[in-house]
Amino acid sequence: MLDDDEFKIINEGIVTSQAMGLTASYIMMEVVIEMARRSDYPLSFVDKMHEKIFARMDKQPLEQELRPVNAFQRESVDLFFTSAKRSLQK
Repeated sequence: MLDDDEFKIINEGIVTSQAMGLTASYIMMEVVIEMARRSDYPLSFVDKMHEKIFARMDKQPLEQELRPVNAFQRESVDLFFTSAKRSLQK
């Protein structure tokens, strides 16, 4: 069992990781939306970016123990690009 100090250290690491991940996601969303708006076909741009990210992910070796991580990663990518397209349609 963890003592209070160990728990606090782990908790701080989780909070920091979540904050960094959210920050990166917000920044990337703005970059993708801005780039899409500058293209002739914004929604197609987002679709192509989505495909490129999946293609890059497909090149990575898939270890058995990482399958749940990969599934969540794909779900996160889908959500990201779906949100980007919704933002462009507003």
